[in-house]
Parts: sequence; structure tokens; C-alpha cells
Amino acid sequence: MAKIECSFYSSALKKNTKSIIILPSLSPQEFLDGDDNKYLKENTKFQTLYLLHGSYGGFDDWTLNTNISTYAEENCLAVVMPDGENSGYNNIATGDYMKYISEELPEYLETIFPLSTKRENRFIAGLSMGGYGASFIALMNRNIYSYCGVLSGCVDFYGLLEGSSSYSKMMCDNYKRQFESYIQSNCNLYFALDKSNQSSINDTKFFFTSGDNDLFIDEIMQFADTLIDKGFDVQKQVAPGAHNWIYWNEHIKDVIKWLPLYNNCVLS
Repeated sequence: MAKIECSFYSSALKKNTKSIIILPSLSPQEFLDGDDNKYLKENTKFQTLYLLHGSYGGFDDWTLNTNISTYAEENCLAVVMPDGENSGYNNIATGDYMKYISEELPEYLETIFPLSTKRENRFIAGLSMGGYGASFIALMNRNIYSYCGVLSGCVDFYGLLEGSSSYSKMMCDNYKRQFESYIQSNCNLYFALDKSNQSSINDTKFFFTSGDNDLFIDEIMQFADTLIDKGFDVQKQVAPGAHNWIYWNEHIKDVIKWLPLYNNCVLS
């Protein structure tokens, strides 16, 4: 497995930004076993998962808190983990994060790394704020990502702001102002769903997973049911757990298992 930290200037964000890229590669044991046939040959590339972090996190969250590198290696899957700050992966005052994730980042990375450029080989997922971001981006850009995984995704911004949980009470002021703007704007999943009905691409697939003790479980499962009512291919999973890395480390494996992976390189 190759782990690469990439820093480059983003025109969408108007600043330098970082991502971690995981690329499966030949291990010493595979070399000794003569098992190198699943890695790059001429004109082949990797299927790719764009994996988003949650609130108060950063681009290295997934590598620090989960075994995502091992899961990617086992499935011959490239994983891109960008920095989304506390943006909600939307167009905010500090940058257009939706354009960055949906357009600029794939276009840039696919020119310098062996990542497939085909929609059917490009996936997106995220946890909490990243689950919201992945859903919103997948719906608004259905020509970019074919599969979307949502772990403990946030849907109800009003409930977050007005709630009594420690998560709500400890929210920093700039984040509160941002969520307030989301409530009053088109930055919600139901708007994205209505707008996406105009798309000619109708086969985006979704996987929702949430702990049975998660503060967002009711809202995210209600949204999953709405997608089902609209005719989307949706899988839902509720398992024992809460809104934490123990749950996300365990169930990102289910998201990866659900993806249509070849466990090998693909034609670009």
C-alpha cells in the first residue's frame, strides 16, 4: 500500500489544500508469493473511493482512526481523503467545497495518479458532516459519482442548532452561523433531491448505515426512505453503536463490501 500526502493550490478554495491518497501496491508477501497480477498493467487504473471526514476533523482522520488502508489494500481500491474543514462540503464564504470535491479534485488527481476516470468506477462516502456532504454532492453531481455511502450522516441542521446534546452545545459560533445559512438556503438534501430529479442519470445508488444509539438516526433513515420512495436503489443498515469512530471503523467495511469492486485494476 502506498500512502501519499498531496498538497496543491485549489482555485475553487482559493488556497493550498491537502489530501491523502491510498494506492494499493505490491506487498513483500505478495512479491514472495508471486502474486502481482492484480496491480497495474499498461493502461489500467484503480477504482476510487472519495472519503469525507466529519465536523471538527481533517483529511487525516480516516487514516488515524480506522483501518481504511488495510481495507483498501484488501480490495485493490484507491481511496482519496480530502480536507473539507467545517464546510459541510458546500459553497461557503471560505471556498466552494462542493465544486472542489465534485469537479476540481477528481480532475486534478486523475491526471497525476492512476485513478479511473469512468463514473462507474468513482465512488463517494463520508461520516457525519461528510455523510451529508457525500449525499449532497452525489445528488447534485450524478454524472460524477455512481455510488454513495453515508455513515451517521447529518440531515437536520435545525435540530442540531436547537438540540440539547453536547454536540449542539459545544458547536463553535462560525459553525452555527454556517448551519443557520444552510437552513435558509438550498443547501439541504431535500432540495438536492428535488433538483436531481432533473438529471438524466437515474442510477446513483446509496448505502446508509447508522448506530442504533446515534443522534442522527431518525433523520437520516427518514431521508433514506424518501430516496426509496423516489425510486432510488438504497440499502439501509442499523447496527449496535453510537456516533463514534468505533462504529465508523467497523462499518466502512460494509460500505466497501457493497461497492461493485473488481478487486483488480480496471481499464480507465
